[in-house]
Amino acid sequence: MYTKENFIKSLENEVRIIKHLGTKVTSDMAEYRPSPAQRSTLELMQYISAVGSGIMKSIIDGDAKSWAEYDEFRKT
Repeated sequence: MYTKENFIKSLENEVRIIKHLGTKVTSDMAEYRPSPAQRSTLELMQYISAVGSGIMKSIIDGDAKSWAEYDEFRKT
């Protein structure tokens, strides 16, 4: 059975990995795109932070609308 504690440990591990990978990105890598249709490194990092923060706020608030509000804020 997947418990609340398992979920929290999984999230903590994901955040640890993302933070570690973020330290490997240098400013000259920010605009790199594997192909023209893909996100740049900077856009990918912004997306990952928005998705993580927005969904967690939505879970904590118990309201899907808070994700939409965060997504609109992120676009600015």
